[in-house]
Amino acid sequence: MGTNIDCQKMKKQKENSRAGQFVEAVNKFGKLFSTKTYSPWLHSDFIWSLTSYGRESARCVKIMHKFTRSLIKKRKQEILNKGIEVSQKRLALLDLLLKLHLEDPTAITEEQIREEVDTFVFAAHDTTGIAINTSLFEIGHHPDVQDQLHEEIDAIFGDDKTRPTTSDDLKQLPYLDMVLKESMRIYPSAPVVSRHLNEDLQMGDFVLPKGTDVVMSIAALHRDKNVFPDPEKFDPLRFSADEQAKRDPFAFLPFSAGPRSCIGQKFAQLKEKIIVTNILRRYQIETLGRRGDFQQDLGIALDLVTPINIKFTER
Repeated sequence: MGTNIDCQKMKKQKENSRAGQFVEAVNKFGKLFSTKTYSPWLHSDFIWSLTSYGRESARCVKIMHKFTRSLIKKRKQEILNKGIEVSQKRLALLDLLLKLHLEDPTAITEEQIREEVDTFVFAAHDTTGIAINTSLFEIGHHPDVQDQLHEEIDAIFGDDKTRPTTSDDLKQLPYLDMVLKESMRIYPSAPVVSRHLNEDLQMGDFVLPKGTDVVMSIAALHRDKNVFPDPEKFDPLRFSADEQAKRDPFAFLPFSAGPRSCIGQKFAQLKEKIIVTNILRRYQIETLGRRGDFQQDLGIALDLVTPINIKFTER
């Protein structure tokens, strides 16, 4: 967003910090949303609003929206007052949206900007973090995979541990791409997705009628042994070009698919590759424990209930 709120440097519960309150509200809302989703008797918005869950959820939403609106107004005022350059080719998302807004306020309103910013902040804050954690877990658990990654990364960066990673560098890391995909297959950040049917859907001998809400398990799809033999095995070569060509393109859906697929897919993949690359440039990692040693939970996204223990040794 082009804005630094220093939320990672603050205590989560810091009363006088708006950023701290925002982080706390995001985390609480995620748990409350999960409670509502898996409690059919709370699906009615009217009933939900009468419960303590509903009231707390409304409080969290108010905090989140207030914080996002304040960021947008502050950045807009900076651009208006200081003449901050927003005409360069590449812009932060918030600056791009504000540029469109300032050129034509009817094209996109401040409230519509708030909705777009919320989507990226809320949807991306935890999902990519979990994907990075689980990828590092599997890399540290498979020395042969890590050796190949170090070889691929060292061929680009050598002994340089500080040079920023560029987009051209990332294009030269095909094995890392396979490793991250295999990790997302086993640990999809969004294990379930849902769709509302706008027309009848024929599925084998059955017809799902128009108006039906359908929930699909991405986690189950990714563990279909008819598509991914020995599905619990961590094998990055499943995502070599030859192997991918043999599969249906909808067999692997970590970001869902279709017009409602994840808007931040490329952003998430770039972020994961950059962070994992920079960790492996500096460290040899070793996973302490087995896959079953840490617990997972399903909220809005896959969540890690217990820590993943990894040992880092400077290279």
